[in-house]
Amino acid sequence: MKHTFSSDNLLFYSLNQSHLELYKSIYTDSNIMKYIAPTLSVAQAEKSFPLQLKEWQLNSSNYCLLVVHHKIYDKDIGLCGFKTFDKATMQANMGVMLLEEYQSLGLGTEILKSMTKYCFNEIGFNKLNGPPIIDNKSCIKILEKSEYQQEALLRANWKINEVYYDTPLYTLLKEECSYLD
Repeated sequence: MKHTFSSDNLLFYSLNQSHLELYKSIYTDSNIMKYIAPTLSVAQAEKSFPLQLKEWQLNSSNYCLLVVHHKIYDKDIGLCGFKTFDKATMQANMGVMLLEEYQSLGLGTEILKSMTKYCFNEIGFNKLNGPPIIDNKSCIKILEKSEYQQEALLRANWKINEVYYDTPLYTLLKEECSYLD
């Protein structure tokens, strides 16, 4: 299933072979990855990229990675995605990664709200999770602006470069989302 949708300023579409350079730019940049996962080497990114091209389905163990394309700049500016967390209760984890020059421009909220609408309306999820590490203040702000509420604090829940981080679990239920069409 190919995923395509849009917002006022952005287009979202399924990752394909032509996006290797974007993928490498993000996953090998320590400033982008510092709150997400260990930074990959170029060789590691090239090796992991084909795995991201597998067609996503509800029971997939991988993220459905989408390219974020800015309409005005006519440029691919990042990746976002969702991954089924629990199929029985129709929950998914959400994620956004932007190239550094497109961070702090207010695009994160537009991306998350667009993905949220798509996941609720098109995929049929009932609950969406945003599990940032506690130090990722920008992500927490985006989640709160998008109506996600902190449900719990998961202690020592995420490990990046041998350091454990607490994860405030932000969630949004479909019935609570005020911006669905």
